[in-house]
Amino acid sequence: MFYEIGKYGGFITIILAWLTLVFPFLLLRGNKKWKYLSEAAIKGFWGTVFKIGVILCGVLQIFFSYFLYQNFSRTLSEVGVIMYGLASLSFLLCGLITYYRKRRIHKFFLTAYFVLMSLGFLLISFELTIVSKILAVLLIVVPVYLEEFRRADTAFDIVTIILSNLFALSVYQSLGIINFV
Repeated sequence: MFYEIGKYGGFITIILAWLTLVFPFLLLRGNKKWKYLSEAAIKGFWGTVFKIGVILCGVLQIFFSYFLYQNFSRTLSEVGVIMYGLASLSFLLCGLITYYRKRRIHKFFLTAYFVLMSLGFLLISFELTIVSKILAVLLIVVPVYLEEFRRADTAFDIVTIILSNLFALSVYQSLGIINFV
């Protein structure tokens, strides 16, 4: 059961992240000077949608990491999958400990998510195609560039989501679950 949920968990996470995190943020942002996606976790309907979306995406990513663990055999990839699993747990905790309730703790878990996910994907990519390797490197380089040199915080969040989504799809392609060619 966990394997089957995990097998499709990556797909569902991609769709769910866009429907419950990115689109509500873009719709609600308007004239507000929000810097982070986490700031969309305001009170009310959309704030609840956002928080539930983060929690569900975290749970689905944990299942996806279980699926990945079952499909990779090299030690480096297994370490990467474990790092990704821990990253997924950190993301789930971001939904429980919101930006507005405990900002420092939330930022700690969010930073842990991005760092563990990026490094985990890099290690996993050693067992995958060249496209996956390139995406894994971009997942580290581009967000760091945006954060450190451009101070584009919202762009950091959205670009990271796009790159991680593309990486997940490249994993599915490498495993023969989908075929883009």
